[in-house]
Amino acid sequence: MLDPGPRNRTLAEVLAALHEHFSTTTRLDRRADVFRVGHEAGMRFARICVLDKLTSEAGHTDASVPRRRRDRRREKASLQAIEGRLTDEIIWATKRDPEYDAGYISGVELALRYVALARTNLAMEEAAISCRPVSSPGWVG
Repeated sequence: MLDPGPRNRTLAEVLAALHEHFSTTTRLDRRADVFRVGHEAGMRFARICVLDKLTSEAGHTDASVPRRRRDRRREKASLQAIEGRLTDEIIWATKRDPEYDAGYISGVELALRYVALARTNLAMEEAAISCRPVSSPGWVG
C-alpha cells in the first residue's frame, strides 16, 4: 500500500513517491516468466507516465510549495492525466503473447490502483481542510 506520508506534501513529492513505488514493486515469482516480463513492462510504462508529469511540473515554481498554499485543481488534473494515460494504455496496448499481455495489463492496473489511492488521499486532505472551524475575529455574543 502506498504510504501517503506527512500531510501538506508537494505535488512533486507525491509524483516522486508514485515513481519510487512503481520502481520498487516486488516481482511476481509465482507466474510464468513471460507474465513477469509483461508485468514489469506495464510498471515501466507507469513510471514513464509519472516521470513525464513530474518533468512538466518542474517548470512550475509552485510545484515545490506545500499543498495548503497551492491550487489543488492542478494536483487533481495531474493525477487524472496520469490515470487517463494508463487507462488508454490498457485499451490500446499492442497485443503480443497472451501471457505477456496479461502481465502487462496487471502492471498497468496495479499502477492505476496506486494513482487512485493518491487521489483518494488528496480528497481526504481537502475534506479535512474544508471541515476546519473558522474563527471569527473578536465576536462577542
